Amino acid sequence: MTDPNAIRQAVADAYLQAQGLAGQIVPGVHSSDEMMGTLEDYRVDASLQLFEYYRSGFEALAVLENVLESAGRSWESVESFLEFACGFGRFTRHLVRKLPADRVWSSDILKDGVAFVRETHRVHGFDSSTEPGDCELPRAFDVIWVGSLFSHLPRARFSEWLKRLFDALTPNGLLVFTTHGPDVVADVPKDSAGFTFVPQSESLSLEKSEYGATFVEPRVVHELAAALGIEHLQHLEREIWWIQDVWVASRGAIPELKGWRAVPLIKGTFDHIRFDLAGNGWLGGWAVVPESASPIRGIEVVVDGAASFPAELSGARQGDEVEKIRPGASHVGWVVHGSAAALPPGQHVAAAIATTVSGNRICFDVRPFEFTPGEAWEWQAS
Repeated sequence: MTDPNAIRQAVADAYLQAQGLAGQIVPGVHSSDEMMGTLEDYRVDASLQLFEYYRSGFEALAVLENVLESAGRSWESVESFLEFACGFGRFTRHLVRKLPADRVWSSDILKDGVAFVRETHRVHGFDSSTEPGDCELPRAFDVIWVGSLFSHLPRARFSEWLKRLFDALTPNGLLVFTTHGPDVVADVPKDSAGFTFVPQSESLSLEKSEYGATFVEPRVVHELAAALGIEHLQHLEREIWWIQDVWVASRGAIPELKGWRAVPLIKGTFDHIRFDLAGNGWLGGWAVVPESASPIRGIEVVVDGAASFPAELSGARQGDEVEKIRPGASHVGWVVHGSAAALPPGQHVAAAIATTVSGNRICFDVRPFEFTPGEAWEWQAS
């Protein structure tokens, strides 16, 4: 298997199987989906892009599900859900595993995106607009999810959309949205007032003056919300994808959210795969463990969706690039070592899976590798 597209699909399929999602989501990505282009911009290896696309949607759903559980809500209680700024369905394909499509409304300024999610996932869909006042919302919603839109808006639009969407909540509804904190991208000069907007983004289709890059201090979000009459607002920093803050706004106080803690997801990677002339193999890397998932019960590597090999954990790693991912979290090394005699020659795919203290299985990385008996092969992360 040397075809790049076949390898990319095999890696994505291995992730879906390892994460328990095989057969549960609609596969495929629209050719105009800029979220895939973003992965290219971030120099994600081509073989991993589809896997990363699927994983980012899964993690977003896990974050939202954690919000609902922390607020004492269930999916069954959600009669109307608005996914605002839906794009081409990176999140939608995961959402409809939890909610019937007829309870979901998806909206975006990209009309092709709305048409795609409506046709592909059978949800309701309506077009958005640049001006909040021009956007006709069809009803009030129990939950409004806005993933990574406020992280791109200039200050005036930020407030206008916050007000417009908050006003569309049912009496007990939740508005859940995400922002970039001020320190996520260190080399961007920040405004001392706490709200920085830079007219540049990964999007090739949206006007940069309306959709750029926004970095906002939490105190400023509270100030903007208070000025709009939004009194009940809570957040967790770097909660989604470990780079964006997650906010929950509601009309009334939600005491249960006082116990809201980070979703127990685990990040990590393979950083080396090696085979020697005798056919011995070493597959290893590191994992970053938030407090809510610490300690890890175990890590295993599953090869080609079949054979499973337990990893040895080698203790914390501090002071290198992994510390930047989740400051204050636990960092562990891990390695699988043994004979590869049972492996046939050729291309293979390995999935790294961690089991948390709560029993969740999280597939945190997938990598293709080559194995030929009697030959040495090595890959090392750069």
